[in-house]
Amino acid sequence: SREPEMNKKINSSLIILISLLIFPALTSLNPATAESIYTPEVLYTIPWGDDPGMINTLWNENPGIDLLMFPPSPWTVTSTGEIVVAQGIINEEQLMKFASDGTFINRINLRQEGLPFTQACAIAETGEVLIGSGGTLCLLDSTLDLILLVPLPYPDVHISSIFPSDSGSFWVIYRTNSSKVDDTWYIDRYVIEFFQDGSMSEPQDISFVGTWEELDDMVSFITPHGTLSQCLEDMYGYKYQFTGEEPGTHLVKRSPEGEIVYTHHLYSDPGWELWEGLGGVHHFVSWSGDFYTLHATADGAVLTYYELNLPPVCILHVFTPMPYQGPSPAAIEFDAILTYDPNEGDTLTYEWDFDGDRIFGEPGDDDYTGDPDNPTHEYTSDYDGPVFLRVTDNHGAFSICSVPIIVEIV
Repeated sequence: SREPEMNKKINSSLIILISLLIFPALTSLNPATAESIYTPEVLYTIPWGDDPGMINTLWNENPGIDLLMFPPSPWTVTSTGEIVVAQGIINEEQLMKFASDGTFINRINLRQEGLPFTQACAIAETGEVLIGSGGTLCLLDSTLDLILLVPLPYPDVHISSIFPSDSGSFWVIYRTNSSKVDDTWYIDRYVIEFFQDGSMSEPQDISFVGTWEELDDMVSFITPHGTLSQCLEDMYGYKYQFTGEEPGTHLVKRSPEGEIVYTHHLYSDPGWELWEGLGGVHHFVSWSGDFYTLHATADGAVLTYYELNLPPVCILHVFTPMPYQGPSPAAIEFDAILTYDPNEGDTLTYEWDFDGDRIFGEPGDDDYTGDPDNPTHEYTSDYDGPVFLRVTDNHGAFSICSVPIIVEIV
């Protein structure tokens, strides 16, 4: 019967799991590392034109000034890829919504509906959209029908940013005054939580005082659970910045310690044209670490999705009690059954290094019995050192972990 053996494995796995919870710093549980790979996918193109589902611009029928073609802004997107875009061309102040497959859902003319033009917007995971302009907030349902219109009860308000919360409400950043004395800026800024019944929290003061060079230190982002940040960040603490350095616009991802771990060159996007610096591009980074770009091409505004492919989380344990003393061959069993891939649907390849030289796939490394995540390797001589495991997903991202063993042949 294998029941006693399975009980031992279950107990062993519980010990490993408990140790990971007690000693998280030793296990690198944060998976959004420098080895992360972004997999791009062009979702769809919103064409230029006057019909529903198209982006109407003044220069649609004048190719001589196509240098001025920009994608609509502002825009926002859900984690499932539904997007809401705004555009403001004279009397065509519109808001449009598209499903994740590009299906046109609805378009409203904000001026005709008596609604403020969108200077900031956000979309809840349930589909509701909040737009803001000046000191007015407008809540729309998932098909862009009006739910309520709420003016902020404060003088001289200018709404600058809106972010969705993780509870269906929205965070709103607004300013009431800005001035400059000598080289110092004084910007009165506040944040409120806006609820879908029209109520709101008391303002939290996030005012800024400093020089122009210090503006990067000003709060400009709010996480879904309400943490204030100086720039965009994801659930792993990685931060994102956009720069306009030549030869094009870049998205730079930094680790929580400030190191650059990824740089995306926007001119490598499919269909991207710099257009002598005048071509527009917009970006959206999701809380999960994926990001989207919306850039202008001759055919329309192209939505591209960049899925964050996280590397596998490698967890290795030696099942045979250590140190081992016994006759040759010494059958040493290794347990990597808790190793996993954070990305659903990914497949894993296991490569072993039983002699500790960090060379995988050399003769003897595939000399084991059992499954790749639970192999038994036989040693015929003494060994005191590490055993390495490299786990690679089907996108090429990998992680390496190790366990020390002591084998004494007697």
